[in-house]
Amino acid sequence: MLRLILFAILLSSFSITCPAQRRPGQKKAIPFENLSEFEKYIKKQEAGKLFSGTILIAKKDQIIHRAAYGLANFKTNKKNRPHTKINIGSLNKAFTSVCVLKLVEQGKISLADKITLYIPELSMKHAEEITIKHLLQMTSGLGSYFEVPAFQKSYRQLKNMEAYLPIIKDLELSFKPGEGRRYSNAGYELLGILVQRVSKMNYFDFVEKHVYKVAGMKNTNAYERDQKTPNLAQGYTQYREGDFLGSELPEDQKNKFIMNVNDRHAIKGTAAGGGFSTADDLYAFTQALNGNKLLSKELTDLIFNRFEEKPKRNSSYRVGGGSVGINAMILADFAKEHTIIVLSNFDPPTASDLAARIDKSLQEGKF
Repeated sequence: MLRLILFAILLSSFSITCPAQRRPGQKKAIPFENLSEFEKYIKKQEAGKLFSGTILIAKKDQIIHRAAYGLANFKTNKKNRPHTKINIGSLNKAFTSVCVLKLVEQGKISLADKITLYIPELSMKHAEEITIKHLLQMTSGLGSYFEVPAFQKSYRQLKNMEAYLPIIKDLELSFKPGEGRRYSNAGYELLGILVQRVSKMNYFDFVEKHVYKVAGMKNTNAYERDQKTPNLAQGYTQYREGDFLGSELPEDQKNKFIMNVNDRHAIKGTAAGGGFSTADDLYAFTQALNGNKLLSKELTDLIFNRFEEKPKRNSSYRVGGGSVGINAMILADFAKEHTIIVLSNFDPPTASDLAARIDKSLQEGKF
């Protein structure tokens, strides 16, 4: 019955800075003919209760569309606003990667360091071979931890990164480190613990100091669900507890995003995902990152190039997140000077498919 809880932080469609690619079964992105057609379309989606969230589109440093749609809370009938904080799922991994490279910049760690140097409690086979770079690139062999009984028992109480270590430390690797790639929430939780131990600061305080404050992100944090937070959107899903995310649903259940997911996710976001943000803040983040304000140019290049040293920085930055009642996308092409941010408090692919269509429109010069 806890099957949906297992998606509390997201198996993202997009890895950090990966090129755009369609998921199996994903529809081909059809561009809008112009901005007016897009605006009419999204209003229709809102009226049909098929989209809820916020959208920001920037072109050549000018915001050409910034608006909110749908409801942040069905019970109170409160509308989404541009400043509404929406769950961003695995987009938090982007912040964590910046924090890890900030420690590199400070000379405190190296990406070649073995993670057991900082987290010796790891006891799985081949743990001593896992490097920090493996964790960043999701090539460590670690995957998810949502099926671990200790997580299922305690997800409503987990508020500190160290609390995830007993859940993760014995996980079996899918392959020897460096010999494959598997989407890894567990790996990014370890990176959060690494940040906390090396910096001797609470992970959440470190992110706030080195990412949110530097970028000017005033409405982003891992807000706790059992606390009252102004302008915090609730997430809504078409999946009942026990349904598998992405599974075929009965016709009378499809596209009816009416079930609140507040109790289906971990109580607090983590280094792997589940925090909240706004489209404005995420735009500020992408601008600060690309402008080398968060890290040196050399280390920023590493982020854009998926933690590999290359002679030229990849101009594309694409990250996403999603789970039940969560879908968030950043699609930025700095060579063509456009950025798209779509946040939704509905299930995937509500935001990701829409972001892909907007991206296609911009790529083809429709907007």
